[in-house]
Order: sequence, then structure tokens, then C-alpha cells
Amino acid sequence: WMCEQYANRERYIIHPEKSVITPFFLGKCLNDLVLDNQPWVINDNKVTVSETFTHLGIQRSSKNLTCSIQPCVEARLSTSRLTIHALMGVGLTMSFILPPTVSLKIYNLYVLPRLTYGLLSINLRSIDIKSLEIQHRRFLYSILHLPSQSSVAGLHILTGILPLEAILDIQRLCYLHHLITSKGTLQEIVIRQWAMKDSKSHSWVVLTRCLLRKYDLPDPLTILSLRLTKLQW
Repeated sequence: WMCEQYANRERYIIHPEKSVITPFFLGKCLNDLVLDNQPWVINDNKVTVSETFTHLGIQRSSKNLTCSIQPCVEARLSTSRLTIHALMGVGLTMSFILPPTVSLKIYNLYVLPRLTYGLLSINLRSIDIKSLEIQHRRFLYSILHLPSQSSVAGLHILTGILPLEAILDIQRLCYLHHLITSKGTLQEIVIRQWAMKDSKSHSWVVLTRCLLRKYDLPDPLTILSLRLTKLQW
């Protein structure tokens, strides 16, 4: 009822087929009660109850933190593989059709963004980063036609492409700079989260705090006072 009232007041329609009802962290008994309590109706339209959902192309799960990350990582791995297969028609991994320099450019433009999409906002586990890194290297090995036992450092030097963890770190730091320098509510939320959240929290701000320490960078308040531009950052 609250959803209907708010949607009607703000003058937008909740699509019954594209929307789902997901219980979050209620415990097994309450989750089972919500899942079994059918039907759920919004504006006289039946809405599906599901433990997983997709928001802005990112898959989520309501079970727990670990399970909520896993569907997103699996979706990124699957999407990147499908993209590689779709680009094989233009000779992405065939050196007699395209030179490796062109194939690497195509990989940077089309495959890598699909592999990393949405991951900058998620606190990934080490096992998730490892699986993404293995996929990233496998694609680069296939483009250069190198055996999988080749040197990892040599692979990145030859291709000029950073390891996936470094790529995600750069994306997160750039996004943090955008949030800090954007005047308004976003800036206030980041500063408040930085002051309130401790190291035990799963907040994204805690992840960026670790990144700033990792690369010996100043804290957000210092960054704000320095007034660095995007290129300077």
C-alpha cells in the first residue's frame, strides 16, 4: 500500500512484470513467511516474490552478503565470455585477420567494460577478484596466442593493460573523487559515512578508505580542501 501511495503521489508507475518483492536479512523463518505469503499485489497487479533481482544491470541476492556478491560476479564473467564469442566473427582472437594491437583495442573498448561493469560499487572478496583476474588474463593470453604458463608480468607489459584489480582500484578512486567534489547531498553523505563507519562495516566508504591507505593518498577531507581537478587527481 505504501508503494502504491508513493508512486501515485510522485506520478510514476511500478511495472508489475519488471518489479519483484525481495525480503532482506529477515532470518530464515521470516524469509520463508514472506516467500510463501502469495500473492503480493501492487495496483491490482500480481508481483513476483524472488530472492534475486536485477537493478541497473547488476544482479543481487537477499540471502546474505556473500550470496549477494556471487550472482553479480558470475553475471560479469558470463557476459564477458559472450562478448568475446560475439566478437570472434570479426577476428578478435585470430592474428591472421586482425593484428594483436587492434584486438587489444577492441578488448579494451568492448569486453573490459562488460567485465567490470558495476563492480566498483561492490566490496569484492579475494576469491571473486581471483576468478575475475583469471578470466581477464585468459582473454589476453588468447589474443596474444601465449600459453597460460607465461609470465603474468610479461603479459601486462606486452599488452599495456593493467591487472583487473588495479583497473577496479582506479575506477573506485575516480568515482570517490567525483563524489567528494560534487557539491550537495552526495558530498555530505560521503563525508558523514567516512566519519561514522568503522573498519568492521561493509560500507563502500570503508573500501575506499583502504584504497587510499594502499596508495598512500590523503583522506577525503584533505582532498576536498586541495580542490584537485579530475586530471590532477
